[in-house]
Amino acid sequence: MTGEFEGIAEQFYADMTAGALKPHYHGGRADLATSPVPAWELFDNEHALIGVAQTSRGCPFECNFCDVIQYVGRVQRHKTNDQVVAEVQKLYDLGYNNIQVADDNFTVYRRRATSLLEALSAWNGRDGRDFVMFGTQISIDIANDDKMLALCADAGFTSLFIGIESVNQESLKASGKRQNLVSDMSARVANVVRHGIDVTAALMVGFDPDTLDIFEQQYDFGMELPVAAFKISVLSAPIATPLYADMERTGRLAPIDGNIFPSAELSTNILPAQMTRDQLYVGTRWLISRLFHPQAFLHRIDHACRILEPNPLFARAQFYNPPARTLSSRLFLRMMRDLARADPEIAEALKYVSNRMRERPDIAFSLQIMLQNWLLSLSGHVRRGSYDPDWSKLRQPPLSAASTARAA
Repeated sequence: MTGEFEGIAEQFYADMTAGALKPHYHGGRADLATSPVPAWELFDNEHALIGVAQTSRGCPFECNFCDVIQYVGRVQRHKTNDQVVAEVQKLYDLGYNNIQVADDNFTVYRRRATSLLEALSAWNGRDGRDFVMFGTQISIDIANDDKMLALCADAGFTSLFIGIESVNQESLKASGKRQNLVSDMSARVANVVRHGIDVTAALMVGFDPDTLDIFEQQYDFGMELPVAAFKISVLSAPIATPLYADMERTGRLAPIDGNIFPSAELSTNILPAQMTRDQLYVGTRWLISRLFHPQAFLHRIDHACRILEPNPLFARAQFYNPPARTLSSRLFLRMMRDLARADPEIAEALKYVSNRMRERPDIAFSLQIMLQNWLLSLSGHVRRGSYDPDWSKLRQPPLSAASTARAA
């Protein structure tokens, strides 16, 4: 089966029911305006923390390491506002209070994004409904558009994922990330946060222009940002991307465990230009450990407290907290308790943020979101072994350990 499923679903299920499946089905690219509302009532919703809705597919940008345009195209396709509202209403009815909008670039077409945000703002926290939180992925070019950011906040977009990638301008040029070639990146991120929106900043290392200094450069840059969490990854080359073709042509594709997707567990399928793969692994693990250390997190929280403005959504409605969220809330509290018991510095960070929330009730909900995002990300790194509390105290990456770190 190739392509997207919506357009061939009816025929496929009919053939399956009749016991007459064809050897191959090709769905092409679906017309999202005719896409049905997903039957989430068939899913095990009690064990899910976040609901998912998709409003568009495709991205017009040309980042050479991204495979989005290879499988969903450069021309973005959209669902109607009514479709999207119907989807989030169903998730609301099933008890979700946190919904991820799984678009590759939610705001790239401003007119359409504005219209949808207005529709979601008219739905969220109104007509007797409590409000839910939305999150999605955007590009940094929205960060100077105060009108769009205000709309995002009013519609309930409390968290945004932004692919910043690198402080190294040459790396951005090499990867085709032209939209990030700005001189005021820190100020732009701060402007998003100022509107009451938490940012997860994606940072990537291992581009060809990156030297061994990149890890400390990325750390220094990350500490300038008023954000709770980062998505830190190593450069890898998914199949069908321009980067993959370049690496294949120049003989720089590297073997990788077939059970590990490139960039997962800090693995890469390319040979870096100015460091070994072991040095890339050690440097990235150090970067994660440094940025996620409790004291580093609190430094960035203090920065956020200085600029955060109250989100208007929090004043017009209460947060939706139905009985359906009881299990996921209990599991989150257990995770938080386990982290605090294992590391006294994490426990102190929890107390510190709680005190800041009491001091600043006008931004307390935003601080709570930032705390939760940090804890969820940190928990994942602890579980995977990519966070090392000892390394988090080192001022430089222990690159001399490059040959033994993986084995340890």
